[in-house]
Amino acid sequence: MAGYEAPNVADIDANGEEVPPTALPEQLNITIRDFYGAQLGFRLRPTTKMGKAMNAFASRTNREVRQLRFLFEGHRLNVDDTVETLEMEDGDNIDVHLEQIGGGEGFGGGTHCCVG
Repeated sequence: MAGYEAPNVADIDANGEEVPPTALPEQLNITIRDFYGAQLGFRLRPTTKMGKAMNAFASRTNREVRQLRFLFEGHRLNVDDTVETLEMEDGDNIDVHLEQIGGGEGFGGGTHCCVG
């Protein structure tokens, strides 16, 4: 993407605020990384809902969360998922992809382009 500059890795909490270097022991370090190489480190409690981290990532990368798809181990994240329910471990990664909707006509229905 022309003109896009990936932000540096930063430790931020689920509200998008900088986290001091001394995180509480019950917090896990989770990295969210996107398709352009942007990655942000989050320190999340086991019960923190993923929606908070997803919103913080979108905000810090100047995108809208509805434009993004968040995946952990190939499964799409729900805003109500937590580190605990996903059985995440310290150092795990969440991958972010652009949301793609539709495929146009000719893909599984509708008018086909080349009927002869």
